[in-house]
Formats: sequence, C-alpha cells, structure tokens
Amino acid sequence: MISRRDELEAVARELEAADWIAVDTEFIRETSFFPDLQIVQVATREKAWLVDVQAFRGDALAAAGAGESRGEGRGDGRSGASRKRLHYLEVRRLTGQALEPLARVFENPKIVKVFHAAQGDQECLYTGAATIAKNSFDTAVAASLVGLGDGIGLASLMSQVLQFNLPKGHARTNWAQRPLPQQLQDYALQDVERLVELADRLTERLKEMNRVEWCFELSAKWEDKGLYDPRPEELADSLFRSGRVGPDGYGVLLELAKWREERVRELNVPRKWLAEDSVLMDLARVKPRDMDHLRSFRGLNRGELNRHGELILDLVKRGLDSGAARPPARRRRTEPPNGNEARAVDLLKAYVAILADEKRIAVKNLLPSAQMLALVRTEAKTVDELIKDEALSREAAKLVGEEILEFLRGRVALSLEGDRVKVVKV
Repeated sequence: MISRRDELEAVARELEAADWIAVDTEFIRETSFFPDLQIVQVATREKAWLVDVQAFRGDALAAAGAGESRGEGRGDGRSGASRKRLHYLEVRRLTGQALEPLARVFENPKIVKVFHAAQGDQECLYTGAATIAKNSFDTAVAASLVGLGDGIGLASLMSQVLQFNLPKGHARTNWAQRPLPQQLQDYALQDVERLVELADRLTERLKEMNRVEWCFELSAKWEDKGLYDPRPEELADSLFRSGRVGPDGYGVLLELAKWREERVRELNVPRKWLAEDSVLMDLARVKPRDMDHLRSFRGLNRGELNRHGELILDLVKRGLDSGAARPPARRRRTEPPNGNEARAVDLLKAYVAILADEKRIAVKNLLPSAQMLALVRTEAKTVDELIKDEALSREAAKLVGEEILEFLRGRVALSLEGDRVKVVKV
C-alpha cells in the first residue's frame, strides 16, 4: 500500500518509463453522491502497486486543518466538530494535489492507460482526485469489437483470452477499512497485474481486423469530464422536455435543480435522499406559495424541509419572477412505428445480428437499437448519406454500410433453414 509522497514519486517514475500501464479503482458509493475513492491500482507489465487514496486524502485534509462529513481518514486526531468542513471541490482539489505524481502519469498522452469498463474508474479519478486518464484503452470495448461479447466481465475475458482464472467474491467489500487485510490487497492487485497483457492480446486481434483506432475512439468517450459533472441547466432542460412542466414552470424547475445539485454535492448524499426528479417537477408544476402547501409534498427530505423550507419557497418565487429563464424547445416526439415499420425493424434487428456475427463484433457497435426505426425511415441512398444523417457511425458504415443499404432496398431476404437464419440475395 503506497501511502507516502516519496513512495508515490518512485512509483510514478516507474510508470512514466512504460508505454502501456493498467489502472483500476476501488470505491464505496451506497450512501454518497460521489463515489468514495479508496484505492487506485496501477501496474506495468512487470509490477503492480496499490495507492492508498484514503491516506493521501486524510493527510491533505489534516494539513489544511479540515475534516470530511463522511469521516476524517488519517488525520491529526482532532474531532470532526473541532475542524472546519470543506466543500467537496476543495476536498477534491487537495486530494488531487496530494496525488499529483499519479495524475501527472494519467494525463500524459504518450502513455496508454488500460482499463476494464472505464466509465466508473474515470468518474472516480475525476470526482475523487481531480484528474482524468488520457489516451485510454478499454478492454471491455476491445472485447466488443473482436467478437468476445458486449459487456463481458473482466474475469470472463481473462479466462477466454489468457486462460487465467481471476478470483471473484468481493463485490461488497468495505474498501475503507484500515489496515486493509492482505487477502483484499492481493485481490485488488490481481485486477491489474495481467491487464496490460490482456490489452496486448486484444490489440493483436484488433490489428488483424483493422479496428485499433476504433477501439481508442470508443474508449475516449469516458475521458469527457462533463459526463461526471453535469450542469443543473442540462438536468432542468432534460426534465422540462418530459412534458410534465409547462413553460411558466421552467424558471422554478431551473432554480430547484440548481439548489438540489449544490446541496447533494455539499452533503455528499444521493439525489433521491434530498428529492427525486419527479418531486422537482411536481414543485415546478404546482408552485407552492407557503409552508403548509410545501409540507404536503411527499418525497421532499423532511430534515431539509424543516431547515430550508423558506429557502425553497424563495427559489419558487425567484423562478416565477425570472424573465431570463427561457425554456428549451420541446423535442419533436418520434412517431411510434406503424405495423409495417415495426415488422421492418424486427427484420432489420435480425439482419444486423447476423452481420455482427459475421464481422465478429457486438451489435451495439454497428447499430444501436435506438437507431433502428430511424434507419428504416431513412431516405439515404448512399453510405456517405447514412453517415451524414448519423444513421450509421463512420466505422460501422465501413463494415456494413453497403449491406444495410442492400437490405433497405429490398435486395436481401432472410430465409429459415432448420434452426438457422440465412441471408439470401434477391
């Protein structure tokens, strides 16, 4: 367990000398808004380490004379009541500073960072340590591009590709306990010890299929910080487009969304502990004017209501008085498919599944289910037009664009022979 700055600097130097490194995280999230990052595992092809984030965070907060609402970590022994509380942004900044040698490695674009199912890990790194790993390679994405399945677990992937049995059974582990038992340290290390080797083997298959760049492109999706720090304006717009709130309630909805997003971050609790989305929309629709009316709403946290009820009423009034809060345009509702279209979508799904098997790739990388109806309705005549209309991604169009067009033109039929579906040229 790496818990001192000099140790971390030494690890960073070894990582910086590597071309590919493996990264994983262990965290707790059941009762918090942010994932509570506890450990970061890193590895080269030869060595692996555990970085004790809890220790670095505790030391950073102790140096600042601060505490956390969810525990002190390794502090100076003073009670939480006698130490100042810091906003989550300040805690994140201090933790990021303490882990700067590791962040320096993660943000170095010359080093490939290997994850398995990168979204959760990247969120942890950003919200817990103010960094995002650049130039990432997601082995789950790679597996979906070489015909090993969609959403495959790391243990299954290790078994298929490396014939290595990764131990299971620690999904509910309390990673905050210190000292961390050796058994759990060993378990955490095994998640990264052979991850670069796994990436090497998957890259060989990707190269054979000319899909390496595609893998990096899809993996990079999770490098967007905006995914993990959504703006309340975006949330309010999304809720407004549901149609449950009229234009006159949009300003109220926006003020309530801003309040809730700030409070759940300040308290570090799940949104639903304060108020569900549906409660915000009901408040914006009804616009309560007094405490008696406000108390009648179910789903609004009682403690928050008692402490900040008048503030919530002020937010409702501010939202009503705001002339600058213009509601977004309603999205045009997609007309549901008629009978013929529904049958065409079913046929298209079957055909795309056959193409996916032939091309050894997950269906979602060719044509997500949400795009099926749009593709049935498209008037595109060429593959370039399919790409321009965003009916197919550029990479998917290279693989199956012509086949899809032939199917839409009625030049391909599906035939059942025994238990097999076959493609027949018409």
